[in-house]
Parts: sequence; C-alpha cells; structure tokens
Amino acid sequence: MTRRWICCCVVAATVGLGACRFLTDPELPNGALRFSPPGVYDLWWQMTESCAGVRGSLANVKWYRAAVKDIHKQEGSGIDAYWSPDGNRIVIASEYSESGLLVRHEMLHALVGAGGHSRKFFLDRCAGVVNCERSCRVEAGPPGSPPANAVMLLAEQLELSVVVTPPTPSSAQYGGHFNLTVFARNPLSKPAVVMLRPSGDAGPPASFSFRMAHELGWSERDERADDPAVKYFRAGESKRFVFDFLIGGPRETYGVTPGVYEMSGAYGLVWSAPIPVTVMQ
Repeated sequence: MTRRWICCCVVAATVGLGACRFLTDPELPNGALRFSPPGVYDLWWQMTESCAGVRGSLANVKWYRAAVKDIHKQEGSGIDAYWSPDGNRIVIASEYSESGLLVRHEMLHALVGAGGHSRKFFLDRCAGVVNCERSCRVEAGPPGSPPANAVMLLAEQLELSVVVTPPTPSSAQYGGHFNLTVFARNPLSKPAVVMLRPSGDAGPPASFSFRMAHELGWSERDERADDPAVKYFRAGESKRFVFDFLIGGPRETYGVTPGVYEMSGAYGLVWSAPIPVTVMQ
C-alpha cells in the first residue's frame, strides 16, 4: 500500500489544533459529502498564499464535509479536519467548515504540499493567519533565541494598526464573513524583544487582542503569547493576527449583528486608535 502524510486538526474554543501522522491514506468518513468552497474561501486562499509566499490553485483542492462524530470515529477523538495528498483533499467537520483559522491551516498544507508543521510556514510566515496550537507547536519545535543585539522594547513603542476586510462588511459579500487584522510593527532598525504584561494567572500574557464597541455594548478577546516567537521582532518587522467574524453568526464564534461599530486592536494590551466600521445586512 502507498503510505503518505495526512494532517489532522482538532478545534478547541473555535481554534484548530494540529497533529500530523504518517499512515495509509484514510477512506472518507461515513456520510462525507463533497462541497464547492464558498466565496470566502477565495479570500482565505489568497491570504494563505500571501503569508506563505507560495502560489497554488484552490480549484485543485477537493473539499468534503462530514459529521464531527464520523471524523472522530475514523480518525480519533478530537480530530475535526485533515488534509490528505491522495487527490489533494480536505475533510472538515461540518460545524467548523466556516472557521477561518482552521480552514486556512488546511489550505496551508495543500499549498505547501506536505504534512507536518514546519515552524517556517506555520509559526513564522503564517503566524496569526493560520492556527498552530499545542501539538502543532510541539511538532514545529521551539523558536531560536533572539539575536545577541536584540533590544528590549515596551509594547507602547510598537506601531499598531488595524485593517478590516472588506472595508464595509455585508451579508452580500463573502457570505457575511469579514476579518479584522491587527498589525504590530517594530519601528527600530534593530531586532527587539517586546516585554509583555503578566497575565495575572498561570497562562502566558496577552499578545494580540480585538475590541468591537457598539452603542449597546462591546466585546473583546485576547490571544495568548503561547509561542515565545510572537515577542521576537526583526528590525522593522510587522506581526499580525487575523480575527474572523460572521454577520448573523453565533456570538461564541464572533457573530456580529448589523450596525455601526468602532473596532480597534491591541498588542500587549496596548490599543490602537479605533476605526469606524459599518456592518451591513
């Protein structure tokens, strides 16, 4: 039998966690149905191409949805998506087929044409665009140490900015999906290590965050600096994190109702200036 790589991912709190194994290509899970990628996959594919520096054809990927229980039954508990080179196919749990970080993780596998989680692609080039947590980080290995000439930098010294894509989100575009990308840039001509405020608990400190304010209230979320490399900036380097939203979606998966918002981003709990965003029905 032919033995090839298969990459499997699990989801926790709507964020995918990766684990790849070397085994015979699996049969499709019971009830798996092929589907045409929705329009937002074009945007997510372009984002993944851009961060990876690799071009490919989304049309060459075969997409399948299956019930999460059927994927678990076949691939193991907790595995919610996987990429296989046999036919260049991605199988994803129906519940997570519109989860941007998870989908882009599998797209990255398809683009580079390899299983495994190299630090080069998953935690360097595409950090913040695709998820890479727990077993993905373990497989990628620890980051190198900052160079000896790196200086210590406060989060307040970084240049922060945010971009909303598309600029005026609406249900008529990308099926109501849009994203907020938070950028943090080292303005110095030398490498730097950013000092982050302690989290106040046993976990790592906050790295990237978003805040979305509305006349009826606000919501925000912090990402943790789970990978130390998120604090290491090369001279003039920008890092980013992509927060995905869905108009009319469930609140727990960043669902947003139409209205006028002020959106801002943070790094190390230092906030950018807010920008007005009108979310259309």
